[in-house]
Amino acid sequence: MSLINEIYNESPTKAKSRLKIIDNGFNLFAENGIDFISLANIAEVSGITIRNLYRYYSSKESLITDIAYYYISIFNSANKITVNKELNGYEQLKDVLEKQIEHKLLSDNNHVILSFIAYFDIYMTKSNVEHEDIKKYINIYAPRLKENVREGTKLSLIQGVKDGTLNIKMDEVDCYVGYIFHSLMSLLSRVSIKHYDTDFQKFDYVQKHIDVILLHLKK
Repeated sequence: MSLINEIYNESPTKAKSRLKIIDNGFNLFAENGIDFISLANIAEVSGITIRNLYRYYSSKESLITDIAYYYISIFNSANKITVNKELNGYEQLKDVLEKQIEHKLLSDNNHVILSFIAYFDIYMTKSNVEHEDIKKYINIYAPRLKENVREGTKLSLIQGVKDGTLNIKMDEVDCYVGYIFHSLMSLLSRVSIKHYDTDFQKFDYVQKHIDVILLHLKK
């Protein structure tokens, strides 16, 4: 059973059709941005009429939030962040940010999903938070998305406080977790929609941001 079918509990045939719409919408949004793609464009690529698409999604908001939930869930599951408990707190954080985040999340396999996340982030900042489907994402979907990058960062920060290798206090951990997670994911997703002459430029740009974080936190 797919993540989406857990929400809708549909017949196999209808669930397959819904996933086809989600897949096609995802590819169009990731390549072109959300503002420039309509439900009619997605219906055409999916080989169905707009009236048929409305049987599944009556608004662009309902479709885009389902796409986000489905693909970000897959993205998180495929990119588990593990903490090396044999290292001290600073070394754990360095390992999480450099090896786990930079090299894993900037791989070619993640380019399309990171592009989508960038466009989705922009879309959400402009959306009406009172819209029924936007509230559904915030209240139902978002809490289900386990942010393993955030969890790994928090574990390493806590260890750094305990062993004295990081220059922060325990009551500051959550604040730094939020900053590190959101700033890096925002940077990673935006880097993915820009064009660089070489992969080295892309990695070097992110590495400089990581270096600043580590320099600030190291005791």
